Amino acid sequence: MFPSSGRPASVSKVLRALADPEITTVVQVAPAVRVAWAEVFGVVNKDKQVPVGKLVAALKRLGFDYVFDTNFTADLTIMEEGSEFIERFTHRGKYRWPMFTSCCPGWVRFLKTELPNYTENLSTAKSPQQMFGAVAKSCFAEKKGIDPHKLFVVSIMPCSAKRAESELPTMKDACGDRDVDVVLTTREMVRLFRSDCIVPAELEEAKFDRIFEPQLAYCSGYYRKATDGTHRIDYFPLPVITVDGFCNVVIDLDCVTVNSKLRREAAFALAYEQLGVYEFVKLLRPKGFFY
Repeated sequence: MFPSSGRPASVSKVLRALADPEITTVVQVAPAVRVAWAEVFGVVNKDKQVPVGKLVAALKRLGFDYVFDTNFTADLTIMEEGSEFIERFTHRGKYRWPMFTSCCPGWVRFLKTELPNYTENLSTAKSPQQMFGAVAKSCFAEKKGIDPHKLFVVSIMPCSAKRAESELPTMKDACGDRDVDVVLTTREMVRLFRSDCIVPAELEEAKFDRIFEPQLAYCSGYYRKATDGTHRIDYFPLPVITVDGFCNVVIDLDCVTVNSKLRREAAFALAYEQLGVYEFVKLLRPKGFFY
């Protein structure tokens, strides 16, 4: 339950939108949320798996018209970053290296404040959250015949940095309004369920709604998707190796679709936590690693 004087402004906005018959409400759920909420409610099926369908059903019971999986726009972000990588790699002289992903607003803010010299190395692709908001208020609204100004987009995310990202003045591409209207944390979503006396374990499972079919038909983590997104664009092999404690993928790029004479290797690295990022940056110059 929310204390009468302690309800977050974001929650109040969501409740008003759900109660307005002229507003179509859309919610997206991040992958990490489906695990966290199940831990709170102790909801697992007979195979000890998290029944995501019960989360979808609970959100529908709460009043949302459409419930989407953020994995869909994670796929779109991957294809955008993969395409951008191919453009950068085949025109190396025009860009700075390495190319960093831009999928996480917390990471983007960390880079801009702690390593500002690498700001231009960030991908120009939006995060999955923001890409969903733009797609919802453009393609989805057009497909369903909905006025995008009457479409209220909610994100349920594990990180409060997503909330700050949604409020950036640059995140209004679709129709002039904010692409994502409100961001709720997992805890706020759980409290909404409890305040409405919803018991997810008692609900029949429901399926996520879909705008289009997913581009990558598996969920194996953003890093694997990023390398595989590039792989699918130009059909590169993906041998995985480990170098100096970092998780790396070295791709032998035979870009026959761009230039039959171009044959080079590119390395992809995954650094964990802030310390890992600092250690990775140290490797770039003295050891001559090229990413």
